[in-house]
Amino acid sequence: MPVEDRTCCGRLSQKWIFTVAAFFAVACMMAMRMTLPLTIPKMVPRHVHAVEFEDDVCPTPEPAKPTNAGNNNYTTDVEPELADETYDWDELTQGVILGSFYWGYVLSHLPGGVLAERFGGKYVLGLGMLGAGVCTVVTPWTIDRGGATALVGLRILMGLFEGLTQPALSVMMSQWVPREERSRITGLVFVGGTFGVGLVCLGLGPIVASDWGWRGVYHLVGGASCLWFGLFAVLCYDSPREHPFIGRAEQSRLGARLAECTHRDAPPVPWRHLLTSGPFWALVAVTCGKDWGAYTILSDLPKYTMNVLKMTDEENAWLFIGANVCMTTSALLFSWLSDQLIVHNWMSVTNVRKSMTSVALTVHGFLSVWSAYVACDKPQYFVLSFVGTFTVGASFPGIRANTLDLSPNYAGTVTAISHGLAGLCGIGGPYLVGLVAVNQTLSEWQLVFWIICAVGVVTNLIYLALGSGELQPWNSPDFQRRRSKRHLVAPTSLEPTTDKFEDDDPMLVKKLAPKSVMA
Repeated sequence: MPVEDRTCCGRLSQKWIFTVAAFFAVACMMAMRMTLPLTIPKMVPRHVHAVEFEDDVCPTPEPAKPTNAGNNNYTTDVEPELADETYDWDELTQGVILGSFYWGYVLSHLPGGVLAERFGGKYVLGLGMLGAGVCTVVTPWTIDRGGATALVGLRILMGLFEGLTQPALSVMMSQWVPREERSRITGLVFVGGTFGVGLVCLGLGPIVASDWGWRGVYHLVGGASCLWFGLFAVLCYDSPREHPFIGRAEQSRLGARLAECTHRDAPPVPWRHLLTSGPFWALVAVTCGKDWGAYTILSDLPKYTMNVLKMTDEENAWLFIGANVCMTTSALLFSWLSDQLIVHNWMSVTNVRKSMTSVALTVHGFLSVWSAYVACDKPQYFVLSFVGTFTVGASFPGIRANTLDLSPNYAGTVTAISHGLAGLCGIGGPYLVGLVAVNQTLSEWQLVFWIICAVGVVTNLIYLALGSGELQPWNSPDFQRRRSKRHLVAPTSLEPTTDKFEDDDPMLVKKLAPKSVMA
């Protein structure tokens, strides 16, 4: 008699329960990370800096006051309704504050990956989300007590917690997501980031206008992350093997589909082979290229649109919501297309990853530059911004999925190094904007977008040259044994083996076989 399935929540697939939980995890991650960049224009007095030429600024909604007759310098007063709620931080200070999150984010990636591979991703992911949620809730209190210095310290601590989450999530996904569904599920999970940012943008205006003010945004976002932690702790587990409620049929099916590339007791990370792997460093390069643009835009775009382009709160909200809708739609579309191309053998995994990455980096880079030159024409700017963010959706089945392609067994370590090094872009990007866009002018921001484009194009070329979508030989637990076999003296008998590896060399087997067997 067949054994009755163990089920929870009816007969819902536990793989899809995990996928939904991972989606909201990424949504909370990005919402917490973006709360400060989105609210800082409300926390700092808005000035229009002196400029030499009128065409270096967009026209203001209200007439600007000339500083004195006979020159082209303009200035505005601090918005009176924000005067009692703002902090006098200059552009460089704001750049340090916005970048400080990534100081901790970079440091905790590698420990997070190692801990997740050793003890399981659930505990590491849960700890990171809970810690970051608490840090978000106490942000307003910290600013009131310690100002910019205390805020920098809190953001570093928050970055340390959130740095644990990405490697841990990759470890869990390697245990739940089969190869043929990798593009689609990866896209669905990480598009949660755009969903989270979109919700913050949608609620920002009403919350700020309420009695809570900008402080209410931190309380709601941080509280939602703590609520997510409670549900995740009950519903999700490290792998199908350890899940107490998964149906036996689903457990068996997932186990068979994942067994070829994941192993229960993988040996220690083969550091020498990983760090000398061309495809691995290509992934690191392209992750840095994407994140340089993403972190710079996510951290400073609200200041750019409000201070330089003079957008109203309503226009700013529609821009961010529209961009997130475009990215969500394209991520799902490109992810579905990628899986179809792979499943039907219309393109190799490697070519799919390279094609998607090229769209996300090169095409998006040039569209960003173009938008910077028509920024004061708001209809054109909106169209180019929406098309540009649509192309970014290709990065989910391109770059994100490539981590699981190379090494499911060591997905935590691969993610930790690639995203940890890319986190340096989160430090450098906002800091560079603070140095370049001192006066918040169009020409300064055009240079910022040219830098984003150049970094994306160069790193994409590296990926086209060295990248791969194939499982790497050092992912196998028997990799070291098979390498040492090449240096052995020919044995006296040829033992049969049931193991088959992708990189077995038939000529090597022929050389090792005794003559009596080969005869």
